[in-house]
Amino acid sequence: MSDRSLLNSAQQAQKRGSFAEAEQLYLQLLNNGFQPEAVLNTLVNLSVQSNSLTRAGEYLSQLSARFPKTITYCEALAGLYARVQNWSAAADCYATFIIHNPDHADAHYNYAYNLKLAGNYQQAIDSYQSALDSHVSQPEEVLTNMAVIYSEHLRLETDAIECLEQALAAAPNYIPAMFNLATLYEEEGDKDRAADYYQSILKLDANDHRALVRLAEAQKVSDIDADIEAPIIAQLQAALKAPSIDSATRISLNFALGKVLDDCGEYHQAFKHYADGNRLDRATTIKYSRLDQEQLVQDNIRFFSAQWFASLEPISDAKPIFICGMFRSGSTLVEQILASHSSVTAGGERDFFVRIGSETISPYPSAMDGFAASRLQAIAKQYLEELEKAFPGAVCVTDKRPDNFIYLGLIKALFPNAKIIHSKRQALDNCLSVYFLRAGTSVSYATDLGDIAHYYKQYERLMAHWELLFSGDIFQLSYDELVLDSEPQIVALLDFLELPWEPACLEFYATKNRVKTASVWQVRQPLYQKSSGRWKNYQSDIAALLDAFGD
Repeated sequence: MSDRSLLNSAQQAQKRGSFAEAEQLYLQLLNNGFQPEAVLNTLVNLSVQSNSLTRAGEYLSQLSARFPKTITYCEALAGLYARVQNWSAAADCYATFIIHNPDHADAHYNYAYNLKLAGNYQQAIDSYQSALDSHVSQPEEVLTNMAVIYSEHLRLETDAIECLEQALAAAPNYIPAMFNLATLYEEEGDKDRAADYYQSILKLDANDHRALVRLAEAQKVSDIDADIEAPIIAQLQAALKAPSIDSATRISLNFALGKVLDDCGEYHQAFKHYADGNRLDRATTIKYSRLDQEQLVQDNIRFFSAQWFASLEPISDAKPIFICGMFRSGSTLVEQILASHSSVTAGGERDFFVRIGSETISPYPSAMDGFAASRLQAIAKQYLEELEKAFPGAVCVTDKRPDNFIYLGLIKALFPNAKIIHSKRQALDNCLSVYFLRAGTSVSYATDLGDIAHYYKQYERLMAHWELLFSGDIFQLSYDELVLDSEPQIVALLDFLELPWEPACLEFYATKNRVKTASVWQVRQPLYQKSSGRWKNYQSDIAALLDAFGD
């Protein structure tokens, strides 16, 4: 059969859906050397048509190998790997292409992008730099991407700021670079510079609601009628009236307006906006299950018993420090105080145990039943290695993930010498503070006062169990007592951690470090007592909390 006859037969088989027959005929054509590029392209399309992505990848690999200077084949193959989130394989596609096309700026950019997703951060930085050296279009975008890696993954904030400043030198009105630079200044406590950038963004784009929300959070609005401060309220109110804004933006604007009205003492109006924000947010989050939370707490109490710990083999003699409790209980303040000590590094909210509980030990904790000591040793080693990689050479690193209280059984199994700081706050204030912060989809209870109260009571129930098991290794730190009389609390805390007294811990607000939580502005100020008893401003609006906690 001639090649033309083979081609006609293959096309007819493909039309009637006989994909296997068509593929064999096209392969015969390929073996005959008939128009290999066209035939391979057809085989790719045929494989996609028959839902065989693996075969499509094989034919795209052949195309890339035969035609190494054609970026289209490299991009298509990388796109297939991206569909299954195999970022390393996607990056390899571009690495191979770059060997034959070393000055292809877009290939260096895409190589860097996939390297970042694969977690190869330094290689990604190097490839972004190669894109710049190859005169990539829109260098400001590349520099902004580099800054994100420096700040979020390599903890090299100075390098991040330098990249963003270069981006703005290349494109002075590039809003993503301005926004990221403002965020970095926020994290280091430079409120004025952060606000300047947010205001500059709003001058360029009055409808940039992200900048407007962040500006509202950074400002302290003391008088609703003040000529200088009132515009932020008017801007937020005007933005909320726009019919075209999406739900996520409307939620953020409501929370921001609640915050500035609370600043002004307009509590009933503030609560209305917080309630509107939470009502809208509730539709975007997974519904909180009170039964599931009760079961999780009960499973922890049942599984982690004194007898179970007595039978446990030694795992690690490391002494990590954990700060946990309810969200919004003052844990960021505690970490900031400790970070002011010369021997302590703030580790922030590490997600290690949440990941382990949802991936390695699932369902948690029952999946630990029958675990060999070697498996626990591997988890302990992984945790310590992640800390060392993130904070090389640090003497003590704090892990400030509040909901680690759920994983204290696992933590004490891995690290019997671990020190636990339990940050605790008056229940009504704590619950209200959770309600006043948009916590995100993972904190499903935060949008309803009744659910928050339920979660709080379950947290207390579990912490009571841990206190029975580990009382000597848990330090109860009351936020309300800390702000009332800080020095005795801090002295006792340092004694618990076997750290010498350092006066800098009293001036924690002056410590030059980065804070990446919602409490970024609070921990930059000396201690104040206005947040204690804050619930009294909202007594007429919080019946669900008052019913739950009574007196």
